[in-house]
Amino acid sequence: MTIGTLPGATSGVGSLNKSMGQAASGKAGGASGNFTDLVKGVGKEALETSKAADNASVAAVDGTISDLELVQVMTEAEISLQRFKTVYETTKQSLDKILNMGI
Repeated sequence: MTIGTLPGATSGVGSLNKSMGQAASGKAGGASGNFTDLVKGVGKEALETSKAADNASVAAVDGTISDLELVQVMTEAEISLQRFKTVYETTKQSLDKILNMGI
């Protein structure tokens, strides 16, 4: 079994670039839609890569994928989760600034 055949194994960078490309081109629909689509895309990517990492772990125990392939899938999942954490923290900081503004 190779990485490309693992269910849910996708290029995290590719899906994020696609989301950001839609946002930049205005295809996502409005300023709030762009941000919403970006957040949804990052969350979906994190979920998919986590599922792929789980499947890869099981496949590694079964001996159907190599250790190198397991490390690659796990690294992609880690990067995806770090990206999600960054978006979450940045969004939270922005919301905190807005809530603390004097009106």
